[in-house]
Amino acid sequence: MAGAEHIKVETRVDCMVGDCIVQVVSGEGGLQVLWSRDLRDGATGLPKRLFNDFVTFDMPAQLRALADAIEAQSRKFMGVKE
Repeated sequence: MAGAEHIKVETRVDCMVGDCIVQVVSGEGGLQVLWSRDLRDGATGLPKRLFNDFVTFDMPAQLRALADAIEAQSRKFMGVKE
């Protein structure tokens, strides 16, 4: 990622979401969510970074709402009765 600065990572949690790797990274006083595709960059051999976002207070609730919406639509799509 051109122009990106590397920070000293204090903690990192990796999660798979579809074919993406989502990392929750803390370091140097900040907390970020990094989304990458599980495709290797030829130059670095690292996953290809899609975007990053700084964590806000509302983000956990927003992600829970997203998970609920995906689950509800998946159940409907697969014909699962409540």
